[in-house]
Amino acid sequence: MSKQLPSGVRKRVSEPVYPNDILGDTQLQMCTLTTRGAWFDSLLRMWADNTYELSGTNEELARIWGCTIDQTIAIISELNRRTPCDVTECRGIVTLTCRRLRRRHKQRDQNALRKQAQRHREASHAPVTPKKVPPSSSSPSSSPSSPSGEPPIAPPRGKRLTQKQKQRVKVSENTDLMVRIGAWFKRRPDTKWSILEAEALAELGDVADALDILEVYYTYDLLPDQDYRRRDLLTLLNHWTGECDRARKFTPPDRTDDASEYGRLDILGGKS
Repeated sequence: MSKQLPSGVRKRVSEPVYPNDILGDTQLQMCTLTTRGAWFDSLLRMWADNTYELSGTNEELARIWGCTIDQTIAIISELNRRTPCDVTECRGIVTLTCRRLRRRHKQRDQNALRKQAQRHREASHAPVTPKKVPPSSSSPSSSPSSPSGEPPIAPPRGKRLTQKQKQRVKVSENTDLMVRIGAWFKRRPDTKWSILEAEALAELGDVADALDILEVYYTYDLLPDQDYRRRDLLTLLNHWTGECDRARKFTPPDRTDDASEYGRLDILGGKS
């Protein structure tokens, strides 16, 4: 089924739809009227749930589209053949992915990361105004708290954060992309990323095409003597390209003939 809307994310009440988005897709126009109607219905549900995917079994999708299971299988087969969207199947769950909405979500996450980094840079350069202590001569107890009885010294102007400080300072809020990658390392959704990790992710740019491949690789249960994956999130981000190459070559041990069951063949064979 479609993904639930994360907490704190405001639901969109409208979505701009342009005729050329539908009529300009030649491959979609080659599909039957039933397939086009099912795909447009799927788009409306993605927009309503603020996501770019619709997942479910054949029976669940049949109930969503209001058709029989045989018609659902034919619709999925035609969408996979005409490629107006990305179709993957793993363990009986079919996932339809809208490439346009995926790019839009990726751009939104990157904008959020850049804005967070900008806020922290501005905060680190902001001057600190010292507290004004009113003068008093009534008693020693009402004098300023400085040991020498002198007014407190103003702290120096803020400086750029060091690498160690960036590791300690956390972002104000995790994006959906952060939550998804953090889950590979058993991080809870509410565990905030450090500034250093957020900046490393922002420098990668477009990572949408590699997410599915890396997710299969990093969530697979490997034996300790066969596990050469990165143990640290920041290390993965700093070696992203190399890990993507390793994930593309990954095949579950002793299950070469059944690799498609774990989504690898479907993901690698998907068209974008």
